[in-house]
Amino acid sequence: MGLAYCMREKMKIRLINNKNMKNYSKYTMRLLLIILVLLVSIGKTIAQEKKFEIIYLKDGSVLKGNITEQVTNDFLILKLRNGQEITVFHEEVVKIKYNQKAAKYYKKEKGFFHQATIGSSWKGSQRFGGNQPYFSAETIHGYQFNHALRIGLGAGWDYHPDFHIVPVFVSIGGDIGKLRIVPTYFANAGYGMAWERHNSDVSEENIYEDVTGGLMLHFGGGLKIKLSKTALIFNVGYKIQNLATERSFFDWQGRISSINDTDRRLNRLTIAVGVVF
Repeated sequence: MGLAYCMREKMKIRLINNKNMKNYSKYTMRLLLIILVLLVSIGKTIAQEKKFEIIYLKDGSVLKGNITEQVTNDFLILKLRNGQEITVFHEEVVKIKYNQKAAKYYKKEKGFFHQATIGSSWKGSQRFGGNQPYFSAETIHGYQFNHALRIGLGAGWDYHPDFHIVPVFVSIGGDIGKLRIVPTYFANAGYGMAWERHNSDVSEENIYEDVTGGLMLHFGGGLKIKLSKTALIFNVGYKIQNLATERSFFDWQGRISSINDTDRRLNRLTIAVGVVF
């Protein structure tokens, strides 16, 4: 009877894990679809940015707009950015800069910053969720010394099929360059607090009696797209989370015994999208 009971429990766990895997896969596909839609829409917005001309006059004034008509060495008609059209004669002009782009986008290089991301991660230990992706979220607040270096304190939440993890960490990051679309880097180190999930859908054999957190390391890079007052970020990284667990399980005779798992490690690839302001 004990062997039959144990087999039934293992089959129940297998069915639950398969169900969780399908749910997490759907979530990951939705997240990737959202990121793809954002990239396409941002690309279209940047591509559709209007160019304009800057005309410097001899009286010291500067005009900005689009030249709708131009007769060499005579005059030109300029449509100002408010829609008004004016005629500018050749003898009034010092120089003309063609096809200029507005540089009105997020340029913070010094001061306090705030960052928030949501994402997913996968490829872990088979003992801890296998290849099932799970949801994660982070927020970081700190000070930016220049475009290449910012330091902050962060906290997050990692959802796992069997337990929750709340990492608290120090974050170092920056931009590799000053372009509007620029590569970035980050490195986070801290402690991940963990506790077991009480899920009524999970068999007693799969319930963790105790979960203790440990060292957390998260590093990687990404891409920052600067908008008018904020910036979008897309990160890819690698996260290491140490854990110790204790759980009960049934042996082949149906008796409960206890196993203490120590120095276990979640090694996960991560992908995230967020904002910086």
